[in-house]
Amino acid sequence: MRQSLQRSQSLYHVTLTSNLLKGFNNIYASIPAGNAPSVFGFCSTFLASKVKSGIACGSPTQSIQNWLDVNLGNFSKYAKYWDLLTWNQHFNGMAVLDKMASPQLASFTLESDAINEEEVMYQVLARLQNKPADEIYQYLDQLNKDARRMMIPPIKNEAVRKNMLAQFVNEIKSGYSAFSPEDWTHLFTRLELLLPSAGEMEIKLFLTHIPGCDSFRALVSSLSQVYPSMSSVNQQGVYSTLFTFLENQHNTTGSACALGNEESLDWLQNNFGAFTANARYEDFTKLIANFNGFDVSDNLTSTQLAHVFFGTDALDDIGMAETLLVSLQSRPAGDVIAFVTEFVAIASQVMN
Repeated sequence: MRQSLQRSQSLYHVTLTSNLLKGFNNIYASIPAGNAPSVFGFCSTFLASKVKSGIACGSPTQSIQNWLDVNLGNFSKYAKYWDLLTWNQHFNGMAVLDKMASPQLASFTLESDAINEEEVMYQVLARLQNKPADEIYQYLDQLNKDARRMMIPPIKNEAVRKNMLAQFVNEIKSGYSAFSPEDWTHLFTRLELLLPSAGEMEIKLFLTHIPGCDSFRALVSSLSQVYPSMSSVNQQGVYSTLFTFLENQHNTTGSACALGNEESLDWLQNNFGAFTANARYEDFTKLIANFNGFDVSDNLTSTQLAHVFFGTDALDDIGMAETLLVSLQSRPAGDVIAFVTEFVAIASQVMN
């Protein structure tokens, strides 16, 4: 008798809550935006108290779409994806992709391992297509947050990563013209998981909207952080684009983003960063007439270092020569061989 009464009371509460939710759903468009989360909070508390056998207020045979509509309705967008999994162990994001908000889609991307399945990610990206920039940012922010929490390394599926980067870069490009250097830094931080797929085409798009050196340097700094995760093709493609930008700056303003009395080392790090390794030594001297390779010898590759001997007085100054050679001592044998090979090649050209 007591159990029957308890079941009746439980059913009464579920029915009452369901009817309340229906009422709120009917006037959803009229509810002030600031009050909607409070309604969701009520639903959330109720569902959390009703989880039995892995599901709250539902049955295993009930469709995910129906369960979501009955229990959360329009307020489902306020739920965290993890909460949906907690309230319904059968919850399948693929069944309700069109119902999920951007942060939920981001969590689904990682929690379901969709990030490693191209076909699934095509559907997720289709859901995000033509969305306002704010919703794209919400997706990226949640993706980064979940990746840190789950300690997920850089996205390894190149096809997925490249598709994501290409779509997001194009979706939000209308706002680029108003970006400050800080805005660019924020954007690249949001795109960090995807930036290893950035190549010549993507960086050219960014640079068409970057008129000044401060924003350019923000781009270089962010890209340098993901340099080790880039393919050699992307590394070289990015470098070529950076060099072209600086060359154009030099031709139009007389300065390749050399600010004030900036030393060669600061100029190199600020304008090329990790991509210094992809340059030819003559690229530096072409952009900066008084470029001092001796002062940045520790930051040069072995082949670049070989050129310093012929661009300074090192061959006539044993002290300078010894200093340059010291920087080779801690480098791998392959780098030393590369230095010798380049040195001999330059010497033969000079002698001829």
